[in-house]
Amino acid sequence: MAENINFIANPANLCVHLHRAYCLGWLIFGIAPKSLKIIGQEVTDKTQQEIAQALAGLEPAVDVWVAYVDVPEQPGNKVIAMHFDGWVWGERPHTFHGCPYYKVESTTKVMPQDMYDERIRAHQPQLYAWERLAADGVTLADLNENLIRNCIRRGIDGGRIPESALYEPTGDILSKWKLLKNGCRQMGRSCSFLIT
Repeated sequence: MAENINFIANPANLCVHLHRAYCLGWLIFGIAPKSLKIIGQEVTDKTQQEIAQALAGLEPAVDVWVAYVDVPEQPGNKVIAMHFDGWVWGERPHTFHGCPYYKVESTTKVMPQDMYDERIRAHQPQLYAWERLAADGVTLADLNENLIRNCIRRGIDGGRIPESALYEPTGDILSKWKLLKNGCRQMGRSCSFLIT
């Protein structure tokens, strides 16, 4: 249970908490971090505006349930409790004011770029697939035209490609097959036709 409760002063910890995989949890304001004594705090309109501002700094936006709980031993003070659903691998990673954060022991740190990139790739794998990368240094001359034309013939024989494809320039055919993007060969797709 302690893993699912955070006592925070730094709004960037909202982002940290959202990156805890599969972790439903609470962020709680108004508890002394060392003694865990419930002290609460005065909640004013300004306090609620600050909370709203902090939540507005999160991207993507999150639906947060905020509760204000009276502290009987401290009249006028309240504990502020926020409930979050945990992050699931493959979802878009969260940022706070454009910066991703994570936790190292009890310290909030800016997330390393490679860790953030890994989460972005998991969120949109189709954009980062190996076969979609540009094949630098590969030209149309590096491709086996006979193999390409053989594939076209097989497609025509199978009724999947119109016969007119036999008379089109190779570059046009590769573009239609999405093997060229803005005139550049794409890695995995072009490798099928490389001259060996």
